[in-house]
Amino acid sequence: MKIIHLVNSHVGKVGNIGMRTEKILIDDQSGFHNILCVCRGYQEKRLHVSYVSMGLLGSFSRILNGFRIYLLPSFPHRVIDKLIFEFFCIIVLRRKNYDNFIIHLWDPCPNLIDWLQKRGAIVILDVCMAPNKFFEHLSSLGILKLYQPSKFISNSELKAFSKADFIIAPSVFVAKLLIKEKIERKKISVIPFGVDLHTEKKLLKKDNKSVSFCFIGNINERKGIEFLLSAWESGSFKKDKLHLCGRIFPECKSILKASRNIHNIQLHGFVDISSILPFSDVFVFPSLAEGSSKVIYEAMSYGLPIITTENSGSVVRNGVDGFIVEAGNSRELQEKMIYLRNNAQIRAEMGKNARNRIKSFSWNKYSSNVYKLYSNIMQSS
Repeated sequence: MKIIHLVNSHVGKVGNIGMRTEKILIDDQSGFHNILCVCRGYQEKRLHVSYVSMGLLGSFSRILNGFRIYLLPSFPHRVIDKLIFEFFCIIVLRRKNYDNFIIHLWDPCPNLIDWLQKRGAIVILDVCMAPNKFFEHLSSLGILKLYQPSKFISNSELKAFSKADFIIAPSVFVAKLLIKEKIERKKISVIPFGVDLHTEKKLLKKDNKSVSFCFIGNINERKGIEFLLSAWESGSFKKDKLHLCGRIFPECKSILKASRNIHNIQLHGFVDISSILPFSDVFVFPSLAEGSSKVIYEAMSYGLPIITTENSGSVVRNGVDGFIVEAGNSRELQEKMIYLRNNAQIRAEMGKNARNRIKSFSWNKYSSNVYKLYSNIMQSS
């Protein structure tokens, strides 16, 4: 049986879907040597993998996304991007028969799934993010104010979920959302991401004189920045620092300027996480919607206690590795931040628990679980 990865991303590039694809491709498992990867581009060739790159066409999506971010928030870049990707894949895979082929599809494209299944292929859909229907739900609650509902995207996703033979979900959170949309539980496999365990030893503070809180990610509405900055208004943090690392989206610039504690907020832009996480005390990630946030895995590997939401899709255990707070609840977020700010011993214990917990989530285990799914499908076909 042969494997084909269809990746609407740049394989091997840090911070995107293609990075996770690379973790699978780099693991040269016996029995799966005939692998084809159709993608926007790739960082490095693997001897047992054949690549077909979209070339300059693959860069077009970044231009469309930039146009949406900075000029026209309602611009339907995902719709256009998806159609281009589907068209390119069909051109590349224009042979008639795909019996004994497993297609690992990393984007919910129902038309492409139809086209492949008619030619005998088995399609695994990798659902890397919370479904668009969930974003609509958050918008209806007034939590995601800038979200532009797209019935086309929502319907397209639901069709893809329904049509796919198998689904990989990165977290129990995403799996629950899929089941809520009437997707069969038996075809969903929850395969959490992995992390490279860092050897650096974090210097633990034994006092509460000054505590460093850290957030890494896009500084935008979806990541819950508005609620984090609201929580930061407390006078309890006067001697502390909040490190915000990532690209600042337009909607957050005015909120940052209006913050009462702006004097102890440090904006770092894009950073190498090894330059910030070992020197932080608490990692805060109040995201409203994710698949399974990779940066939380990273923060846990550095031995940091975590404050996050169920919506982040993390592997954090509430009250053990940190705290799980309600998404969009500034008061609860603030309470947990103040609690960890005032309890150095609890920070140390939770950080140690987090590091021990994350040892079970290596990239080797991630890729092995994916190949195990391939093998099970092959044996049952």
